[in-house]
Amino acid sequence: MERITVRLPEKQIIALNALVETGEYASTSEVVREAIREFLKKHGFGVNLTNLMLERTKQLSEISENLNKIVQSEQDIDYVSGVDGCRLIR
Repeated sequence: MERITVRLPEKQIIALNALVETGEYASTSEVVREAIREFLKKHGFGVNLTNLMLERTKQLSEISENLNKIVQSEQDIDYVSGVDGCRLIR
């Protein structure tokens, strides 16, 4: 898990701490995580978020493999520059 820093008004911090003190939540982090989960679900990022992340990871992996193939194929090419290159092009 990554850590982020958020600035909140004092009244909201007092409310978060009250939820922890009553035993409803184990920590303020747990309160914030649940609030963010609900917010994301409300905006269409519920369970599908995990599936979307897995799909994007797979796509990035495929792109990376393709780029590696391109780089490898370019390494196999003899590079010619200057006058010799122009002669080969003609």
